[in-house]
Amino acid sequence: MRVLMLMVKEAEGRAKRAAKTLSEAGHEVELLVRNAWDPSLHTEAPPATLRRIGPGPPVPRRLSRLATAPLPFNPVWVGAFTAALRRFQPDVIHVHDLPLVLLATALGGRRPVVYDLHENYPAMVRTWQGRGPLFRTLLRWQAFEAWERAALRAADRFLVVCEEQRSRLIRMGVPAAHVTVVGNTPDLSVWSNAGEAPSPADLQSFGLAPEDEIVFYSGYLSPIRGVVDLVEAMPEILAARPHAKLVVAGDGGELARLRARARDLNVSHACRFLGWVDPAHLRTLTRIAAVCAIPHRVCEHTETTYPNKLLEFMALGKAVVVSPCRPMMRIVGEHPEGPAGLVAHPRQWGTQIIRLLEDAHLRMEFGARGQALVESTYNAKVDQARLLEVFESLSVR
Repeated sequence: MRVLMLMVKEAEGRAKRAAKTLSEAGHEVELLVRNAWDPSLHTEAPPATLRRIGPGPPVPRRLSRLATAPLPFNPVWVGAFTAALRRFQPDVIHVHDLPLVLLATALGGRRPVVYDLHENYPAMVRTWQGRGPLFRTLLRWQAFEAWERAALRAADRFLVVCEEQRSRLIRMGVPAAHVTVVGNTPDLSVWSNAGEAPSPADLQSFGLAPEDEIVFYSGYLSPIRGVVDLVEAMPEILAARPHAKLVVAGDGGELARLRARARDLNVSHACRFLGWVDPAHLRTLTRIAAVCAIPHRVCEHTETTYPNKLLEFMALGKAVVVSPCRPMMRIVGEHPEGPAGLVAHPRQWGTQIIRLLEDAHLRMEFGARGQALVESTYNAKVDQARLLEVFESLSVR
């Protein structure tokens, strides 16, 4: 089978994992992706073929991004997509996220379209409304709701990250048999404790000391991620655990605010804001952490998805503290012998983190349960089989 993938973000790991799974199963895969413009951000997806859409340098970055805006009527995407149909002759079109679904269904002929909903896109757009009048004018979430309803009528199969998103689509009228959960699950050949343990040199490279009790967060920094709650909990945590250190690996518009808040609270000495960190180092940072925290705000968007890092933390046997978003609470509470972590409601972050820092046995107990859940249920091998089953069902139509 030939599978043509459309994706907006070149760094999107979920699409790359799908391409790898399909390729290794003997399918021929080609990816059309928006040019990241900055050559340092270019990646490949072997054995699949990756083709970038739109200009790079010396064309200015803003002009490049405007030219490649992921809209179904954008002539740049229309031209690239129709050329790929003629050249590659795909059997199936696999679209990652909402913006390009209607392009695939309108111009793809009778080819089946698999729509991968990485998240509740209209709800995500709603979280952007505070960015300013331009976002409120051009990115109206109501328009994206209508766009999504049209995409759900037009596509043939649907992949979602979690059961909560699956239930949402079924309530919207999508047949249950057409919606498959393919989670953001880790590859256990990568996310394992195999190999040498982190060394003092590893700690020093991140500005840390052996006696530090590390509370770790990784991910993009925006208001909806709630990382300010961790910063604001640090005075309480330090009063009980003087060697506690908050380590934040990630970049984004919230970074300056987080640093300023740490200064205001006089906890800058106990906070390490590392900025963007190479993915190769995230496993090391996770392994040296005492507690891993995911403080995402509860909203319509976070109630129908969960971050990759939850299961990556659990795969490495780490006790987690999560906000009360339904998908994260469900996963953390699924082990039959008890939870794999704690839930922190607003103003509880200090209390819950202190509880774990003070009880190594509880951390080990939670970590072991989380690791068992990942090894039995929430891992790439399980989800790869589900993904392949969807595409194989289309090949016999």
